[in-house]
Amino acid sequence: MFMVAPALALKAGTLDARAPVAVVFGPGTSLSEAVGRVVAAGGLPLRSGAFGNIVVAQPDDEGFAADMYRRGAWLLLDPRFAGCAAES
Repeated sequence: MFMVAPALALKAGTLDARAPVAVVFGPGTSLSEAVGRVVAAGGLPLRSGAFGNIVVAQPDDEGFAADMYRRGAWLLLDPRFAGCAAES
Protein backbone atom coordinates (compact mmCIF):
# COMPACT_ATOMS: atom_id res chain seq x y z
CA MET A 1 0.00 0.00 0.00
CA PHE A 2 2.64 2.54 1.00
CA MET A 3 4.71 1.90 -2.09
CA VAL A 4 1.73 2.61 -4.35
CA ALA A 5 0.41 5.55 -2.33
CA PRO A 6 2.59 8.22 -4.01
CA ALA A 7 1.27 7.13 -7.39
CA LEU A 8 -2.28 7.57 -6.11
CA ALA A 9 -1.67 10.90 -4.41
CA LEU A 10 -3.54 13.88 -5.72
CA LYS A 11 -1.45 16.82 -6.77
CA ALA A 12 -2.55 20.37 -6.09
CA GLY A 13 -4.92 21.43 -8.84
CA THR A 14 -6.09 17.91 -9.76
CA LEU A 15 -8.65 17.57 -6.97
CA ASP A 16 -12.33 17.46 -7.87
CA ALA A 17 -13.70 20.17 -5.56
CA ARG A 18 -16.85 18.08 -4.92
CA ALA A 19 -15.30 14.68 -4.19
CA PRO A 20 -14.39 13.64 -0.64
CA VAL A 21 -10.68 13.14 -0.09
CA ALA A 22 -8.57 11.37 2.55
CA VAL A 23 -6.06 13.86 3.95
CA VAL A 24 -3.02 12.07 5.39
CA PHE A 25 -0.76 13.87 7.86
CA GLY A 26 2.52 12.65 9.32
CA PRO A 27 2.65 10.01 12.03
CA GLY A 28 2.12 11.51 15.45
CA THR A 29 -0.47 14.00 14.22
CA SER A 30 -3.49 13.69 16.48
CA LEU A 31 -7.00 13.43 15.10
CA SER A 32 -7.96 16.76 16.67
CA GLU A 33 -4.93 18.45 15.10
CA ALA A 34 -5.69 16.89 11.70
CA VAL A 35 -9.33 17.98 11.89
CA GLY A 36 -8.25 21.48 12.91
CA ARG A 37 -6.00 21.77 9.87
CA VAL A 38 -8.79 20.57 7.56
CA VAL A 39 -11.23 23.09 9.04
CA ALA A 40 -8.63 25.89 8.84
CA ALA A 41 -8.28 25.12 5.12
CA GLY A 42 -12.05 25.45 4.70
CA GLY A 43 -12.77 21.73 4.34
CA LEU A 44 -15.61 19.87 6.03
CA PRO A 45 -14.40 16.85 8.04
CA LEU A 46 -16.66 13.87 7.27
CA ARG A 47 -15.08 11.08 9.32
CA SER A 48 -11.79 9.85 10.68
CA GLY A 49 -9.62 7.52 8.68
CA ALA A 50 -8.02 4.22 9.58
CA PHE A 51 -5.54 6.08 11.81
CA GLY A 52 -5.74 9.31 13.80
CA ASN A 53 -3.57 11.17 11.31
CA ILE A 54 -6.08 10.64 8.47
CA VAL A 55 -9.27 12.65 7.98
CA VAL A 56 -11.80 12.20 5.19
CA ALA A 57 -12.97 15.65 4.20
CA GLN A 58 -15.18 17.43 1.71
CA PRO A 59 -13.08 20.09 -0.04
CA ASP A 60 -14.52 23.59 -0.30
CA ASP A 61 -12.86 24.59 -3.55
CA GLU A 62 -10.08 23.81 -5.99
CA GLY A 63 -7.48 25.46 -3.76
CA PHE A 64 -8.08 22.96 -0.95
CA ALA A 65 -5.31 20.54 -1.99
CA ALA A 66 -2.66 23.25 -2.18
CA ASP A 67 -3.82 24.67 1.16
CA MET A 68 -3.67 21.22 2.81
CA TYR A 69 -0.11 20.68 1.59
CA ARG A 70 0.84 24.11 2.98
CA ARG A 71 -0.71 23.01 6.31
CA GLY A 72 1.43 19.88 6.50
CA ALA A 73 -0.56 17.18 4.71
CA TRP A 74 1.64 14.43 3.32
CA LEU A 75 -0.87 13.02 0.84
CA LEU A 76 -4.39 13.59 -0.43
CA LEU A 77 -5.94 10.36 -1.66
CA ASP A 78 -9.20 8.95 -2.85
CA PRO A 79 -10.66 7.59 0.44
CA ARG A 80 -11.00 4.11 -1.09
CA PHE A 81 -7.24 3.91 -1.60
CA ALA A 82 -6.51 5.07 1.93
CA GLY A 83 -8.65 2.36 3.55
CA CYS A 84 -11.32 4.92 4.43
CA ALA A 85 -14.25 3.83 2.28
CA ALA A 86 -17.62 4.73 3.76
CA GLU A 87 -19.40 1.83 5.37
CA SER A 88 -22.45 0.62 3.50
